[in-house]
Amino acid sequence: MLGLSLGPTAAAMRAAGRHPPGATLALDFLAWRAYAAGLGAPALGALLQTARSAAAGHRGADGRFREAAANTPRRDHSAAGAPLGLRCEGPATYQGVNSLLAGAAAGSPGTLPTGWSAPVAAGLTRTIAIDDAGGLPRLRIRYAGAPAANFQFILQMLPAATLAAAAGQTWTPGLYMTAAGTGLPACGFGIWETDAGGAILRSTNVPVTPGAAWTRRSQTVTLGAGTAFLRLLASTGIVAAGTACDFEIAVGGATLTETGRLPSERLVGTAAAARDGDGIHLPTGAWFNPLAGTLLTEWVIPQDDPAAAVAAIASLNDGTAGNRVTLHHAAASDRSGGAVLAAGVPSFDATAAPAYVYGAVRRHALAWAADGAEACVDGVLSAADATVTPPAGLVRLDLGAAAPNASPLDGWLRRVTYWPTRRSGAEMQADQA
Repeated sequence: MLGLSLGPTAAAMRAAGRHPPGATLALDFLAWRAYAAGLGAPALGALLQTARSAAAGHRGADGRFREAAANTPRRDHSAAGAPLGLRCEGPATYQGVNSLLAGAAAGSPGTLPTGWSAPVAAGLTRTIAIDDAGGLPRLRIRYAGAPAANFQFILQMLPAATLAAAAGQTWTPGLYMTAAGTGLPACGFGIWETDAGGAILRSTNVPVTPGAAWTRRSQTVTLGAGTAFLRLLASTGIVAAGTACDFEIAVGGATLTETGRLPSERLVGTAAAARDGDGIHLPTGAWFNPLAGTLLTEWVIPQDDPAAAVAAIASLNDGTAGNRVTLHHAAASDRSGGAVLAAGVPSFDATAAPAYVYGAVRRHALAWAADGAEACVDGVLSAADATVTPPAGLVRLDLGAAAPNASPLDGWLRRVTYWPTRRSGAEMQADQA
């Protein structure tokens, strides 16, 4: 078996800010740096080739939302500014919920964004303010006074009968929302399913506790029978007539997508906007050995989507699905592994035992050569194969997808490291310690 002698592990070198001994490619998406044999330490953004025809959202090191231009990789961070890694997603269409807040004007009662509606009630003064919340435009609606009759706040973000839908579809609304003040009942957001005549058939609710932090929330919904249209709304319970009120509800970053999981943030107007997948890869070069290798990845998928089937973490391939070495994650079983295919025929395909906890960091490797292959996931080894056919013509390394940019990761790649030899199971375990 080809291999390196045990020495400093990948984890130790990572902590020291260096690429591991013997590795010929090291991509660190947290520190945003790279090493590639034959190239030295190229600029990571320039090394990656990204095919995404539209801009896409991400957060900078200051935690503020911004957009990466078309055909550029997304170095993503949390709202607190912690590095998350390279954002990798499949396509999504964002419905026109006017998260840009176009047409809104501050005042009392103020003007709501185009297409939005919210009540003005006798006895209550409604005041609208608009500000910036971490790079997202935020609408703040305050009610003060005492309603002359029972009152319910319902903020509708899609005009009636504008978004066609159908039974069996899977949709995910997302929203930043906070609420606080006197006289405020239970509140939350969700969708209404209506028939063709506008009658409400079903509704969902994501509770938002008064005083809760400004954070993005979501809920995935499978539509029921008879649904013809969808509405997106934020609402409260009933405020009884005469109740003293002085409360404010703030919303921002609304999204509504026909997806099985919440996609990245994106600001849209009143028209739908499509975003294709990221399609990130780099060509093989002096760092690559066509006869053997070990590919180590570190990644996070934020939430499960069983309908996604198999997600490709990284794939060495010839630009097709026929010849490739792929690290994959199966959403149905929540297990990860790898495969080696030559001319469409797998000579190795295995998963390792640990089930994935969505949102956690996973360390995931595959080592292969003609004398065998083995996967290692969070320190657990798969069954090994004694004979493998290394595929020919591997000219590219796809990141967060399989050739040709299929089966997206829908999460973050944190690191990718390649050795031009088949590392032993013990070495892969040490790398993941």
